[in-house]
Amino acid sequence: MGDVRALLITLVVLLLLVVGADIGGRAIAESKAGEAIATRSGNQVAPDVDIHGFSFLAQALPGDYGQITLSTTDLVLGPLAPVAATVELYDVTYPLSDAFAGSTDGLAAERATLTATVPVSALGDALQVPDLQLGSTANGDLRLSGSVSVAGNEVPVTADLGVSITDGALALSASGVSAAGVDVPLPASLADDLSLTVPLDALPIDITSGTVGVDGANLTLQASTGRITADSLR
Repeated sequence: MGDVRALLITLVVLLLLVVGADIGGRAIAESKAGEAIATRSGNQVAPDVDIHGFSFLAQALPGDYGQITLSTTDLVLGPLAPVAATVELYDVTYPLSDAFAGSTDGLAAERATLTATVPVSALGDALQVPDLQLGSTANGDLRLSGSVSVAGNEVPVTADLGVSITDGALALSASGVSAAGVDVPLPASLADDLSLTVPLDALPIDITSGTVGVDGANLTLQASTGRITADSLR
């Protein structure tokens, strides 16, 4: 009986040691990976890194991970700030030696998805519509509403914005507009004021296409890529 009890105690202690090593190893690898990505890309702030999966060690020993998340909350995209971005890396190769050495030389993912969130307040500041509200139309355009200054008066305006991603930039271009509830021709000056071109070169990964929509009160941009390496991250 005593031998069985001693064996059980030994197994529990070993289990605790393994769990502790798993948790500690995951935390160290996540921290060092974030620092290495920041160093490689020249960013001053390291992204948060989250290595998914039940066991870190079971993935780290062969260097194969199902999913790794990179996230940041303080990006500046042209006139828009702060912008939050999350990159999900799937089917990741990341050698254990690289992880603990703080290197991302061997990091690669078979595919990745990006989600960037622009607070409606940031978009309102860029468009100079402080009470901006966002919605969407049936054909996928953005619909914004708020007040703009016309001849010194605040006029409630609703405008539809076409959306496109070309040449590494997000373009928002005003089309139909109604003022004080009445459809009106779109003055060129107002079209310019309610249009925006946003460079996307500060996003964590390069994208050439994507979708733009509204999530709650915020503007969201989503995109996906094929295989990427550490050189693709910033």
